[in-house]
Amino acid sequence: MNVKYILLIALTAIALGCKNNNNTNPTLPGNTYTGHLVADEKNDDFKTGPITIPVSVTFNGNNYQSTLLAASPFAAGAKGSFKLTGNIISLADSTVHPANFDWNLILSGHYSYKLKGDSLTMIRMAGNNTYSYKLKKAN
Repeated sequence: MNVKYILLIALTAIALGCKNNNNTNPTLPGNTYTGHLVADEKNDDFKTGPITIPVSVTFNGNNYQSTLLAASPFAAGAKGSFKLTGNIISLADSTVHPANFDWNLILSGHYSYKLKGDSLTMIRMAGNNTYSYKLKKAN
């Protein structure tokens, strides 16, 4: 058999076997995750220091909602829409919050994220402060 035909057949088989992974609207599976927001605040105007807050985050389509699982004077729940771009999750909170509040403790803005098995980690840097969501898929 001619080498050109073998190459053409091989390339056609590869092309037909590949799926188009250019999803123009990627999203997380519709799940609820529970875990903790860990705010390692090295410097901030509110002087809250390092804190850990139990949270629940639900993703449904391109919407999310975060809920505090314990009362906290430092953080609040949030809900809105999100978008995935590479390993960045961009969340847009649509909830009204008081002005005298550390807005970095609200799940909103750009975070790097990693989804591995039933674990979801989202990390955001703001100056020298790190805000990490360490979550597991709820049963």
